[in-house]
Amino acid sequence: MIRIFNLFCKLKNIKLSDQEWFDRAIAKLNLSEQVCPYCDSKGQMILHDSYSRYMITLKANHIKTEILQIPRVKCASCGHTHAVLPEILIPYTSYSIRFILTVLKDYFLSTHTVEKICEMYQIAHSTLYAFRDLFFSAGRPCIRFSSLIVSEKKHL
Repeated sequence: MIRIFNLFCKLKNIKLSDQEWFDRAIAKLNLSEQVCPYCDSKGQMILHDSYSRYMITLKANHIKTEILQIPRVKCASCGHTHAVLPEILIPYTSYSIRFILTVLKDYFLSTHTVEKICEMYQIAHSTLYAFRDLFFSAGRPCIRFSSLIVSEKKHL
């Protein structure tokens, strides 16, 4: 198997901050195009609520924590609610995709020891290995980097 890690090379070319990336993705959200992950109805999503979520990111090579407002939508067809997560966010983690990929770039390129990487990014060894495992398992259906809506088994 030959894997090419071109994405790591592109990280430095992204000029938007993670906050701007998130804001633009939410601004472009078109609910009429979204499909309910629970019942597959298209165009039935309505804004329902929002919640606060932390996003740990890098800004000028410094770790920064942002507080985001995550929109929630409700399917008018089945009544299930869903969080809207742009690709900058990974479900069930506080770290931005850029943060994780930057850590993994250092890990895969062996620019530093695991100990030094964990110290630089203020993460535990287990977190680094969880990032690595997430990277290699990105094909799983529960982790869709390009998907905008993440299903939650919550019925209101």
